[in-house]
Amino acid sequence: MNFLANALGSLTGSSIPYNIGDRIVTGVGSDYSSNSIWNVYLGTKKENNMACTIFEFELTNPSTSKYVQLARNALKKQRSMKLPSVLNTLDTFETDSVIYIVTERVQPLETVLANNEPLSQQAFIFGIYQITTALKFINLEGGSLHGNVSSSSIYITESGEWRLGGFELATNIKTDDFGIFNMAYQLPSFNSSLAPPEFINQGASVLPTLGRHAVKLDSFKLGVLIYELFNEGKSVTDISQTTNMTKIPRNMGAHVKKLLNQSVNVRYSAEQFLKTGETSFFETPLIKCYKELSEISFRADDEKLSFLDTLEGIENDCPPGFVESKLLPELIKQFGLENTASDGTSQSALLYHILKFSPSLKTEAYSRLVKPVIIKSFTLADRAVRMMLLTSLPRYVESFTNYEVSDKIFNHLITGFNDTSPAIREETVKAILPIADKLTDRQLNNDLLRHLAKSQNDEKPEIRTNTVICLGKIAGLLNHNSRPGVLVTAFTKSLKDPFVPARISAVMSLASCIDYFSPEVCCSRVLSAVAPALLDQSSKVRMEAQAAFDSYVNKIREAAADLPEDKPDTIESQSQEQQHIQDNMGAFTLGWGALSKISDKIGGKIVDPPDSTRDSTPDLLKPATSETGIQQLPKVSNLKIDDDFEEEDNGWGFDIDEEEQKPATKPAPKTALRPSKPLQTTRSVPAKRIPKAPGLQLKPTNKLKLDLEIDEDGWNDGW
Repeated sequence: MNFLANALGSLTGSSIPYNIGDRIVTGVGSDYSSNSIWNVYLGTKKENNMACTIFEFELTNPSTSKYVQLARNALKKQRSMKLPSVLNTLDTFETDSVIYIVTERVQPLETVLANNEPLSQQAFIFGIYQITTALKFINLEGGSLHGNVSSSSIYITESGEWRLGGFELATNIKTDDFGIFNMAYQLPSFNSSLAPPEFINQGASVLPTLGRHAVKLDSFKLGVLIYELFNEGKSVTDISQTTNMTKIPRNMGAHVKKLLNQSVNVRYSAEQFLKTGETSFFETPLIKCYKELSEISFRADDEKLSFLDTLEGIENDCPPGFVESKLLPELIKQFGLENTASDGTSQSALLYHILKFSPSLKTEAYSRLVKPVIIKSFTLADRAVRMMLLTSLPRYVESFTNYEVSDKIFNHLITGFNDTSPAIREETVKAILPIADKLTDRQLNNDLLRHLAKSQNDEKPEIRTNTVICLGKIAGLLNHNSRPGVLVTAFTKSLKDPFVPARISAVMSLASCIDYFSPEVCCSRVLSAVAPALLDQSSKVRMEAQAAFDSYVNKIREAAADLPEDKPDTIESQSQEQQHIQDNMGAFTLGWGALSKISDKIGGKIVDPPDSTRDSTPDLLKPATSETGIQQLPKVSNLKIDDDFEEEDNGWGFDIDEEEQKPATKPAPKTALRPSKPLQTTRSVPAKRIPKAPGLQLKPTNKLKLDLEIDEDGWNDGW
């Protein structure tokens, strides 16, 4: 049982310290059309869950028995090849039944090209540069012939870098014979790419005779690979198909022809092709970034800034994964190490590029890499960094949750309102718009409004103007109970701002916030605030004020049109009440005759009364009681007016001269009229002072000597 368990464990990979995951390549043991002798799986290390790729070869599978020598040669050579752009081997295992080669996490190039969007031309050049570099080190420093360069032997890492694998035919030129190449035509990946003419004509026996030119077998296959990549992966089966170089970059085409030269003596080696390309077609921003990225830690500040300048425009050329796994991690590392004791220029430039490249990241990668950098940056006391955060905020704020903004960013951001730099204060006001909907109710309606109220008094008119604009745009988020008062107060204040754009912004903000005001508020507060702007010194303000005023008036009219009309019975009831009041007030009016004489005296005219009551006055000697129980004052039809009435300008029974001598703050003297009989009233009525009419005077001598007692305290009781 133990033996069976160990055997099964070996077959399933449970005996190695790695977890075998999904299969991404099926070898010829299970698929005869495959170009690989390996089953390739995604895996993880059991100890730390590190991502990796596992190559598996089944030694006991009859379908793969003829490839055993090739698989073991790959195991031996790949384990010893620790060279740039060569597939990095982490572990190797061999049992009686299976061979495992564990490498860094990669995907086959063929799979990437088939399942993803087409790579850019610059991305292809970047990959070709890396494969050429790998061949140069294998041929020169390694002293070996790879022999199996094709799209089937190339893999792409998570960072978008190209890696050369497929070492089944690898041979050391100095110590090994070339016997393994006798099996070359059995290898599917070798057959998938056109071989050089000398090998086709003479086979493996030609290689020992070529001496140092033997490595040009690799350069010929490199030329075939380049041609196929730029021609949409179309396989080359004959050298005559490579004459058309129109799809290859112009500065590279002539050199690719030299790689495909049929004469081995004239043909470019990988070293020659690389050396030529470094001053020509390999001199691209992406390749330059790749070469200098690992050395940026050792550069001076001016060199770092020069390097960062080369990053402009490469975001569209980067291969998949390059930004996330290669570029950003290095930039973030440098941002954390950067010394900002001088002016912080390098750090702000690093932050700029971190924010620039981050939108292409997936959510998980963004949260892991970029969010901690942004949150930390808000705590730094560096104006260049803060300015970069504020101006770039719309790019990244949507990637943050409401909690992250309100709890980790807002409290640091609002310190910018108090900064001594006007530029920081202005950008802080502008930064409110993207984050307003992510703030808590207290932060929005309390903390933020206090700072905006302060900004409205800023010495810089641009800041005052932007404050009004900001408030108008976030008005919909404010508490609906306090919103009308806040908006009217703020906009009214800005309407008095000496800066014309601030006044224009206030009027336009009022117009845009019309839906937040009830018709009652529009009538009582808004119109009175807008009206003075109709006569503003600026024609632009007047124009916008007129438009806003008309909008509010139309809203008020629409609201008034929805109010109910008075019902007929209501109108009748109100008319009766009005008539009743008029009847009760009749006792306090003068007769038509007296009023006519007074009117003639002052040059006016009174229209005749509608009925027979003309020239009649109330009888003061005869008390009368109204229907309501209030006793009416007697008519004064028998009251004789002195002939001098018509000759004087004013006369209401008051001594005008005496009144004018008394201080204005003291009450005027009472005029007592004594009737021949005491007037009995059931309710005291306060005396009403009649205003003086200029030019009219009544002499104090009355021919009717009446003594009328008036209860002055009775007004309060009567009303």
